[in-house]
This record gives sequence, structure tokens and C-alpha cells, in this order.
Amino acid sequence: MKGYATMKKLLEEDLEIEKIGLKTYGEWAKRFRNREVKSLFSSLAVDENGHAQGITSILAQLEDSTLEAVFYCPRCGWVLNLGRNPNPGVQVVCPMCGVKSVLVEEGGDFRLRPVSP
Repeated sequence: MKGYATMKKLLEEDLEIEKIGLKTYGEWAKRFRNREVKSLFSSLAVDENGHAQGITSILAQLEDSTLEAVFYCPRCGWVLNLGRNPNPGVQVVCPMCGVKSVLVEEGGDFRLRPVSP
């Protein structure tokens, strides 16, 4: 799971927030008698559960190195997909603007840097 230290940390923190939201909204849905309010909180609990499942899926992809490494071209912003489990040093040429970039790892995170001609 190289190159994703910050992303992993943020996703784990967000997962905890989603779990708290799921619990809180679920409890509030049980507390209120008003049907519309109850429905609102039930719906929010379902949303939080979906968020938690999505984050859990991304964390699993990070762990098993199946997450696609997607970056934006540092010049034009075009989407550049470096595939699964890329290695630092791999180079990519943007199909939109032609700038060549190299994948680097700094402080546990991947970055895409333009290569000087």
C-alpha cells in the first residue's frame, strides 16, 4: 500500500465519523414520533451506512493494491490513470497536452511531477 499514507489516514478518520453518524441518526430515528422526522433520520442513517461501506471498500483496495492510481496532469488537469500498484519512477505522457510526468513518492504519498524537457 505504498504511496497512499495520507489518503489511508483520512479515509480511516472519515470512516469513524460515518460510523458515529450512522449510530446517531439511527438512535434519533427511534426517538422521534413524528413520521416525517423519523423518516428523515432513518434515511440519513441509510446514507451514512452507504458511505461507510464505500470507504471500507476503498480501504480494502488500498490494502490489496487493487486501487487504480489516478492523477491529474500537472499542466492541463487531464485525468491520467497509472493503473494498479504503480511504482515510483514510472513516467506518463498526457494525451491532451503532451507533458511528460514522473510518479514520485514523498512522505508516504504519491505525487505526479512534470519532467523538464
